[in-house]
Amino acid sequence: MSKRVSGTPEHNLNQVSEILEKDRRQMEGYRCIFEDHSEGTSSWMQPPQVVYRKGTRFCLTSPYWTGDFPVPKRPAAGEEMAAWWRNRLREFGFFVRAIQDGHSLYYIQLPGSMERDGKNDFDITSVKKSELPFRITTWSYWELSPELICRPDLMIGVPEFETVLEENWAEGPPGTLFLRVRLNWAANAHCQSNRRVTVPDECRFWLDPSRDFVAVRHDMVSKGESTRPEVIESTVVESFAQSSSGVWYATSYRNHSKDILAGGEELESRRYLYVDFDVDIPAAMFEPQKPGQRIELYSV
Repeated sequence: MSKRVSGTPEHNLNQVSEILEKDRRQMEGYRCIFEDHSEGTSSWMQPPQVVYRKGTRFCLTSPYWTGDFPVPKRPAAGEEMAAWWRNRLREFGFFVRAIQDGHSLYYIQLPGSMERDGKNDFDITSVKKSELPFRITTWSYWELSPELICRPDLMIGVPEFETVLEENWAEGPPGTLFLRVRLNWAANAHCQSNRRVTVPDECRFWLDPSRDFVAVRHDMVSKGESTRPEVIESTVVESFAQSSSGVWYATSYRNHSKDILAGGEELESRRYLYVDFDVDIPAAMFEPQKPGQRIELYSV
């Protein structure tokens, strides 16, 4: 059951915000392999998705291969999947698809049709730069980042939001604090779901004080045209690990959402994040290339 921490709510909210921001910044550089177990898919057959972080810069990569798609051997029952995916990376090359440096997001566009004939003849079509309203340590692909999926921006201190700590919320995980964030600006982009759903009227967070207030669950709630609140997306972190500097991060989580634009279709997925800290991360991966340049390819 959730409870209110001692002291005034305003003081506690500021304290929680400071701890979360400190850990966002303190997280070491890493490579994170992202495995998605969505309904109707065999995750081990999918090309690997990899995110890198260095300092407060992030990059999202896409895989590249030559010839036929490298079909893997099915993992054995009980096989250690982190090691399996590390070996799988060696079958691909990678290029940078998106970079975020502070508030600047760069999205790299390549030709729509690319011949994979073993030659690097991919010229960059365009580089779209966007200035983001998020705080400097929150990035656009936060659901692929192990330290950010459990540290969503709580909007503490943002004028357009009302944040309230509440006690006796029976639905949440035991020992957590419950934070309700109500939107005062209906078109606020900060809390839009990464699924194509309506902008939520409310965000709910269950914070774990024993792990520096990481969110073990967060829900997005919308009333829509009815008066009864409905959860349109829910994320529950199922397992954690701790970095050498003491920062907690997620290693698996599950997500349930409703695609309002598709008639309320319900979507379920479970995601695993395999994090490596002792890897070489080229600094060039975080430097946006220019249109017309040959795309840089990287190997593991």
